[in-house]
Amino acid sequence: MKFETSDGDTCRCEPGTVVLVEDTVGKGHRSRHPDEGQFNVFIPLES
Repeated sequence: MKFETSDGDTCRCEPGTVVLVEDTVGKGHRSRHPDEGQFNVFIPLES
């Protein structure tokens, strides 16, 4: 999976990667899923 933030930074996530996404307001981010058969888990945290 690859993430791109609204300011253009990118992050490639390999299997087993944990990402804390803090851009909860504004433009947000984009994610790309180049591989078939992946499984993602999203867990919202209290602020």
